[in-house]
Amino acid sequence: MKKCIILASFIFISLFQGNLFDSKTVAVITKVVNDVHTKAGDNNWAKAKNGQTLKLSDALKTGNKSLALVKFTDNSVLTVRENSTILIGTEVNKKGVPEIINVEKGVIGFNIEKQEVEDFKFTTPQLIAAIRGTAGQIITQGDTTIVALKSGEILINALQGVKQSSILKAGEFVLVTKEGIVNSLPIPEQLQLLLDSNLKINLKKLIIKTDNGEIIIEYLE
Repeated sequence: MKKCIILASFIFISLFQGNLFDSKTVAVITKVVNDVHTKAGDNNWAKAKNGQTLKLSDALKTGNKSLALVKFTDNSVLTVRENSTILIGTEVNKKGVPEIINVEKGVIGFNIEKQEVEDFKFTTPQLIAAIRGTAGQIITQGDTTIVALKSGEILINALQGVKQSSILKAGEFVLVTKEGIVNSLPIPEQLQLLLDSNLKINLKKLIIKTDNGEIIIEYLE
């Protein structure tokens, strides 16, 4: 069993280093918890699996009490929390990472590696967030988007209303609605707790021993 695990780990590392990836692959799903589905183009939604690769224009969604970790080829990581949907863009930047991730709804934690220019962007119905390298979270629900930063900086551009813009810095958050007002403020305690939890995964493991070995079930705390 240990030999199988070591071999599987070696194959996974080789894949992610690009030895066996095709040129269209931009990310891999490193963790799937409960109800996670992906969709390529106009195809139907299909159950996601650990180690599954993602390409440009792919979509991913999570259900109740579910989670997915998505790791891009430059080691940037997204934590897609429950009841969330994201859509990968159609173009890549100089590092081979998608230029745009569209957050259609839900809560996304992100830790983005340093980019040469602001060519990694999150979009929601309310805003565009241009990133060079930072960690934080995006919460999109209805006609409201909240962006909170733990480190780095983000240029926020509202897409509706008066279309204001502002540079969001570490320790700040912004709430943008259809009015298009962008006003950064210090992160309050309650939002800080949510930010910290979205950048940290609290998984529990249930191990069931059988005659054929162990069954490991992971679930959110």
